[in-house]
Amino acid sequence: MSELDLFGNETLHRSARFVGSDRIEMVRRWGPGPTACSIGCNASDADAFRDDPTTLWQIDKFRSLGFGGYVQVNLYPFTTSKPAECRKRAAWEDNGPDWAARDLMHFVNLPAV
Repeated sequence: MSELDLFGNETLHRSARFVGSDRIEMVRRWGPGPTACSIGCNASDADAFRDDPTTLWQIDKFRSLGFGGYVQVNLYPFTTSKPAECRKRAAWEDNGPDWAARDLMHFVNLPAV
């Protein structure tokens, strides 16, 4: 059974894991049921305390499909609401190449051991 607030609405639990300023994982949990995994290309700017339009859309979509929550991971660990900035940072090979940017992108996304 899910937790309810004073008004009878399901309580939404939020969390996020960051490495520096880059979001690696974000979790939204509202009730019983399986947990969906969403893999995105742009981390947007939602965090452990604040939702953005994409996060709100995902909550509604996964809830309507019977999920009790979801985990958001990203192909690129960047925290930006601008897709052009994400593409720019992901194009490390076109920037010199920028090996530090490549290492950050590849190794920041590795799971904690």
